[in-house]
Amino acid sequence: MDKNSKTLREIIVFLALTIILSALAYVPIIQGGTMGGEQSKSAGFLMLAPGLAAIITYLVFEHSLRPIGWRPGKIKYLLLGLVIPLIYCIVEYSLVWLIGQGRYNGQFPPIFPIFLGTMLFNGTLSALLEEVGWRGFLVPKMNTLTGFTTTAMITGLIWAAWHYPLIIYSNVRLGNTPLQISLVCFTIFVVGFSFPAAWLRLKSGSIWPSALLHGSQNVFMLYVFNVLTTDS
Repeated sequence: MDKNSKTLREIIVFLALTIILSALAYVPIIQGGTMGGEQSKSAGFLMLAPGLAAIITYLVFEHSLRPIGWRPGKIKYLLLGLVIPLIYCIVEYSLVWLIGQGRYNGQFPPIFPIFLGTMLFNGTLSALLEEVGWRGFLVPKMNTLTGFTTTAMITGLIWAAWHYPLIIYSNVRLGNTPLQISLVCFTIFVVGFSFPAAWLRLKSGSIWPSALLHGSQNVFMLYVFNVLTTDS
C-alpha cells in the first residue's frame, strides 16, 4: 500500500469513527431539542467525538499521538490565534452598530479582565476537544493529499456539516432566522474560519494556535460582542 492510499484509509476510518461517536451524542440532543439541561453531557461528548476519533485512528495506524502537535510552537502563532477573532469581531460588530442592525449597549461583564481570561482559558480547552480531530488529524492528513486551499475547503465543509444537526434539530439557531439562511451563513463562516485555522496548524506544527483561535472566536463572539449588542 502506497503512502497516499494509507493516508486516505486513515481519513476514512477517522470520519467513520467521528460519525459513529457523534451519533451517540446527537440522538439524545435531537430527542430533547436542546443542548442544555439533561442533554449538556451529550453536548460535551459531541465536542469530544472528533478528538477521540483522531486519537483512536492515530493509535491504530501510527501507534503514536505525537503527530497531533502537542508542543505550543512559536508564540507569534499563539498570539495570532488569540487576536484574529478579536479583530474580525470588532470589524463586523462595528458595522452592525453603524448601520443600525444592532445597538452597542456597553454592558461589559463585571471584573471584565478576570472574566475574559477565565473564559478564554476554558474556551480554549473546550475547543481543543474538537481541534484534536479537525486540525490535529484531518488537516495535516488532507494536506499530504492535496494543496492548502482544497484542504481548508474540504475540512471546513466537513466541519460545517458535522454541526448541521444542531442547527436543524436543537436550539442552536438563534431567534426566528429561517433554517436555510442559518445553514448557508453558518457554512460560509465555518469554511472561511477553516482557512486561518488550517494555516495556523500547518505553519506552527502545533494544535494550540488553532485551539486558541477556536476558543477565542467562541468567547469574543458569544460572550463579549453578542452581549454588547442589543437587537434593533
